[in-house]
Amino acid sequence: MIGSALHVLGDQEEARRRIEPMFEATRGGASGPLIRFEFDDQVVARSFHGRVLWVLGFPERAVQSLELAVEAARASDHPTSMFFALSQAVCPVALLAGDPAASERFITMLLDLSVQHAREAWGAWGHCFRGVLLMQRGDIEAGLSRLRAAFATQSETTVHIHYATFQAAIAQGLGRVGKVDEGLGMISDALTRAEAHEERWYLPELMRVKGHLLLQLGEPADAERHFEHGLHLARRQQSLSWELRCATDLARLWRRQRETEAGRELLRAVYGRFSEGFETADLQAARALLEDAETRSGT
Repeated sequence: MIGSALHVLGDQEEARRRIEPMFEATRGGASGPLIRFEFDDQVVARSFHGRVLWVLGFPERAVQSLELAVEAARASDHPTSMFFALSQAVCPVALLAGDPAASERFITMLLDLSVQHAREAWGAWGHCFRGVLLMQRGDIEAGLSRLRAAFATQSETTVHIHYATFQAAIAQGLGRVGKVDEGLGMISDALTRAEAHEERWYLPELMRVKGHLLLQLGEPADAERHFEHGLHLARRQQSLSWELRCATDLARLWRRQRETEAGRELLRAVYGRFSEGFETADLQAARALLEDAETRSGT
């Protein structure tokens, strides 16, 4: 519980330090009685561990931990624990990693689980994730429509840790269909709520999304300020995955402003700190930008 709270607060390394002893403590034995904490404790630990690892910049290890969370939930034969794993970590991390096949598989599992156990609230989560996946695949209108419809049925308390993430996805979708002002209203509300609730883990990404919308409005200086603020927050939290996204967008912006070398050096430094996950969407995008910059400079 302490580790999950630290994760949300943005202290990822300390969250990891708190969670990992759980695995040693229960090695070779069963988890404690499920009824104590509603969910299987190993499922909860593995789920948050996967989230923390992804944010820290270890996407492959994150996926391994999440696969173990699904296995633990299946072994416990406890549908509520499986729902926890899929909704709290497995589906969102697959989407963050930009893995459409894994996202499709896990979202389908979540939706099937909701039908099997007649849990409409679980299904609404699944439809939110499906909307995000549709937008990632380029079907913006359909994805945005599904996401907004499912999100409207949820309260802030029922989706708690994902409330801001769904708001950010909606804001990005609105921007992509030309409703930039509406998107800015949504992302500004997300930032306000995240600050009020101390959900600092997602603040770098919210700053980055707002920067994109400001750029669409023709305000590059404000966009740059938000990208840099997101980068600073990510560094302070040791959130390498968020740092990469902010650095990639700053490098793109600086290239437009003919500051290609500064952008390349920034992105190269961040990219160089990764030791795995080079086939994930974010790292592929960063590598393509670096290769293009190097081609243009003749190096």
